Amino acid sequence: MHDPSYPCEQLAVSQSFGGKKFESDAEVQKEVNTWLREADGEWYSAGIDKFIVRMRKVLEKNGDYVEK
Repeated sequence: MHDPSYPCEQLAVSQSFGGKKFESDAEVQKEVNTWLREADGEWYSAGIDKFIVRMRKVLEKNGDYVEK
């Protein structure tokens, strides 16, 4: 679900769900859906901006790009 090369994204998820126990997959899905609905617009905007940068790198290298 997360890209370890982007620790800010991992931190946001960890702060929201770290240590929380879920009884079922349905409970996880419900919590994640709620979290995404309540996420700040800036969070989405930053993620889209990062995606564009990563895709530009892929295109510039003719698809031969893996971020490490």
